[in-house]
Amino acid sequence: MLSKEAILEIEKKLGYEFKSKALLSQAFSRSSYAEENRMHGGKGLSNEQLEFYGDSVLNYIIVDEVSIEQTTIDEDGNVHSRNQEELTNFVSFWTDKSMLSRKMEELGLNKYLLLSKGDTIQNVSSNRSAKEDLVESIIGAIWFDSNKDLSIVKKVVYKILNLSFNDIYFKKNRFTVLKEKLDKINSDNKAKGIPLIVPEVINLGDNEGFAFALHQGSELIFYKEIDNNDYHLAQAEGAEYALNFLMENGLILNAKKSIDPSSVNLDNANNKLMQLLQLKIITVKPDQIEVFDYSTNLWNATCKLGDGSVFTSSDKFRAVAKKKAALDAFNYAYGMAGKGIINGQTSKF
Repeated sequence: MLSKEAILEIEKKLGYEFKSKALLSQAFSRSSYAEENRMHGGKGLSNEQLEFYGDSVLNYIIVDEVSIEQTTIDEDGNVHSRNQEELTNFVSFWTDKSMLSRKMEELGLNKYLLLSKGDTIQNVSSNRSAKEDLVESIIGAIWFDSNKDLSIVKKVVYKILNLSFNDIYFKKNRFTVLKEKLDKINSDNKAKGIPLIVPEVINLGDNEGFAFALHQGSELIFYKEIDNNDYHLAQAEGAEYALNFLMENGLILNAKKSIDPSSVNLDNANNKLMQLLQLKIITVKPDQIEVFDYSTNLWNATCKLGDGSVFTSSDKFRAVAKKKAALDAFNYAYGMAGKGIINGQTSKF
C-alpha cells in the first residue's frame, strides 16, 4: 500500500481525491509487486486491468474532445470536421507512449510505483514502459473511483497532458518527420564525409521554456527558443521550425551553388551582389552610397544590407570604393545565407 504522504502528494498533483485509497494503491502496484504481496498473504491486485480500461478511456476522451473542438453540424445534420488523416494524427500524438511516459516523469509520480525487489534492483520506475502504463492505470482508477464520471476524468486528463488543439498536432508527428528527413540528409552527408546533423531539445531552466537546436558536428546551425514549458509540445513545435529551416535552407544552398565565390572579385562584385538579390538569397536591395571627403580627398562608400549590416570602404576613386564595399557585403551575405542560428530563421538580408 502507498503511504499516507504518497497518497496526499499524488492526489495533489492529479487534482483529484480518491474515495478508495486502496484503488489508488492498486493503480501504482506493478504485477511483480502484486505477486510478491500475494505470497505474503496479500490480495495480489495489480494495475494491469486498470491499464486496459485507462487506455480505452483516454482514447475516448481524446476523440470526444477533438469532436467538440473541431466539428460542426449543419442544418441538415451533416458533420463537418477535419479529414481522417488529421484526426488520426491528433489522436496518435496525444496517446503516444513516449509522450505519456514523459508526462508521468514531469509529474514525478513514477517514483511512487510499488515494485517487487527485482524491479527495484532494475530501477523499473524509470523505465519508459512502466511510466506510460502508470498514466493509463491512473486514468482507469479515476474512471472507476468517480463512478465512471467522464467529466471528472477529463479534468485529470487535461491536467496530465496539457491538452491543446494547435494545428501542428493534426499533422504527422513533426519530430518523426524531422528525423526521417535528417536520416536522408545524413545518409548523403555520411557518404560525402560531411558531419551529421543532430537535433536537440534544450531545457532553459527556471520555467523559461525550451529551445530546439540542430548541430552539424561541432557547429550550431539552427537555434530557436520555444515559448512552451512542456517538453513534448516544445519538441513538436521546434521540429516544425527546424523542418521549415531545412526546406528554406536547402533552397538557398541550391541557389548558392550557381555562384562560385572564388570567381568574385572587385571588378564583378556589384554584379554578383545583385545576382544574390535575383536569386533571393538576399531579399532587400542593398543601399549603396558614396560620399567624397574633402578633408582626406577620398571617396567613402557604404553598402547596407537588409539585416542592418553596413560595410564601408575608402579610395581615391569612387568606383573602386564602391566595389570594395560591395565585395565585403557579398562575402558576408554569401557566407551567412542558409544559416539559421538567429531566432531559428534562415539568414536573409
